[in-house]
Amino acid sequence: PPDAAAAAALAPQSQSQRPNVHTEDARYFVITSNTKDNVVKSVRHSLWATQRKNEQSLDEAFRSSPAVILVFSVNRSEAFQGYAMMRSPVGRPRSSSGDPFNGFGRLFDIEWLRLHDLPYREVEHIRNSLNFDRPVQGSRDGQELSNGAGQRLCQLIDRHIDDPDSFPKLQAPPSVAAAALLSEKRREEKRYRKAPDHLEATFDEQIEYFLSLDFEDYCEWHKRFGAASPGPLSPPGMDRPPPDPFFGLAPLHAAHLRGAGPPPMGMPPPHGVPWHPPHGMPPPMLHHPSHFHPVHMPPWGHLPSHHLARVAPY
Repeated sequence: PPDAAAAAALAPQSQSQRPNVHTEDARYFVITSNTKDNVVKSVRHSLWATQRKNEQSLDEAFRSSPAVILVFSVNRSEAFQGYAMMRSPVGRPRSSSGDPFNGFGRLFDIEWLRLHDLPYREVEHIRNSLNFDRPVQGSRDGQELSNGAGQRLCQLIDRHIDDPDSFPKLQAPPSVAAAALLSEKRREEKRYRKAPDHLEATFDEQIEYFLSLDFEDYCEWHKRFGAASPGPLSPPGMDRPPPDPFFGLAPLHAAHLRGAGPPPMGMPPPHGVPWHPPHGMPPPMLHHPSHFHPVHMPPWGHLPSHHLARVAPY
């Protein structure tokens, strides 16, 4: 927004000696500016230049109405900055001091009446019947306001200047450090959430979970669970660890199949995978069949096909 201190001396703030311009015949327009510098130039030179598409409607309003009020808003400021009144037809300014806007459009005289920020959050209740009853803060450049909406908008700006204590005090936003700590806490909570069970959760639940992760969180998930859990593709530069061919086997059987030792006592090796003792080690003592107590193997036939692929090929 423009520097209020620098512009205060240029824009009158008291209306005690000015006749009331907010009559039922007054017309109101929203004027948007790309930069606050253009508003400061307008305050200093009492001039404005608008887009070509707006010139005809403003000129017609000036010639047919007792007052044309322009309510200004700088783009991305989330506020109105004040309002001014047209003082000459478009293209016929009384001043010959030059063009502060470098030929953007045809100049015309304006008189600034009030200069003060009015945040958009304070005008959300004001609707414009000339723009499909939309909120006034969504007006495009040159949008005409209904007389009622224009008067209420200007009255709020006047009230900010004449009676600022009548507005409730807003709670100060949290500090940057506090907001950063809160954001990091939420990230940690999300990072260590357990992924939905890939056998019990629905497809939509799994998709929703992975879409909720950002890139860093997904890389962390991939390091922890990528080898044992099916999921999306590996992140760039991170190859998925090869699946454990003995996933799902009893620990002793898995150790035997990896070559870490003989089959457990009383448990024969899986069919088709003979075990041979390491070089120099005598073969194990054979047990009498009466001492043999078979242990039932897991029911692999009941597992889904993508789990069978993780079991050793025997």
